[in-house]
This record gives sequence, C-alpha cells and structure tokens, in this order.
Amino acid sequence: MADFRRSAQRDMRNSGQKLRDKKRTLVVAALMAAAVVGFVLFGLSQAGLKDVREDMRQMVQEQLDGAVTAYSCIDLRSSNVEGDILPPMRKHFDYAQALDNAVVILFGNRYETFDDAIFLRFQDAMSQYDQLNKRGQSTRAAREALDACMGELSKNLGALDARGNLVDK
Repeated sequence: MADFRRSAQRDMRNSGQKLRDKKRTLVVAALMAAAVVGFVLFGLSQAGLKDVREDMRQMVQEQLDGAVTAYSCIDLRSSNVEGDILPPMRKHFDYAQALDNAVVILFGNRYETFDDAIFLRFQDAMSQYDQLNKRGQSTRAAREALDACMGELSKNLGALDARGNLVDK
C-alpha cells in the first residue's frame, strides 16, 4: 500500500484568517519599504541641499572676487573709473549680496559668507563717490573709504578656508 504524507503540516485556520494575515504581512512590508525609501530620499535631499548651499556660497565668493579684480584696475592711468570700473564692481557686489541673502533666507544665518556690514560700507562709499562726482568735487574721501572696504574684502577672501568659512570665525 502506498502511504501519502504531506511535506508540510496542513494549516487549519479558515480562509478568512489566512487572508487577514496575508494583508497584515503586505501592509507591514509596504510600510517598511516606504520607510526605507523615505530615509534614502531624505538623505539624498539633505546631501543635495548641502551641495546647493555650498555652490551658492562659492558663487558669492566668485562675485566678490570679481569686484576686487575690477577694483584692482582703478589706479591705472588709462582706466575710466565711472564707466569701466565702478559699474562692474556694483554689479558684482549686488549679485554677491543677493546670493548671500538667499543663502541666509534658505539655510540660516550661520551659513552667511560675509556679514551685511561690508555690503553697507561698499554702498556708502559708492553713494559718497557718486555725490562728490556729481558736484564736481574731489572724490578722495570716497576713494579712501572704497580702498578700506576693498582692502578688508580682499583680506577676508584670502582668509577663507576650502569650505568657504572665514578662518577667524
């Protein structure tokens, strides 16, 4: 006689219980998969935000460096200060200030590349230069203020580490 044996013991639960158990298992598996995907996406977004922040800070530094480079030609005899030097400096400073403000708004004050004082000193020196130039007066005082501002800026740009943080902070 042939003897038939089951390879696995028969499940004596009714089909309703089996279906509920399968649903629970699927729900738990789906939640676990969603959690894993969520953690991976969160990590990627944080890394992406960090890259964006660092790129923006690098652009601020490049714009300020462009302003310093434009200013370095101010002492040349052939330079047109009002036409060739000051407008690019203003443009670079405005871009740098806008980018730096965007970094502060998006990521907070601790990621500010430079404080607003240097931007304010530059704007004051430029408005003083414009007023004196319009009146036909000597622009020496404004030029000295601009020299001090650009000297501080170039010193600060030289003191940045590889990550864009001021070494003295």
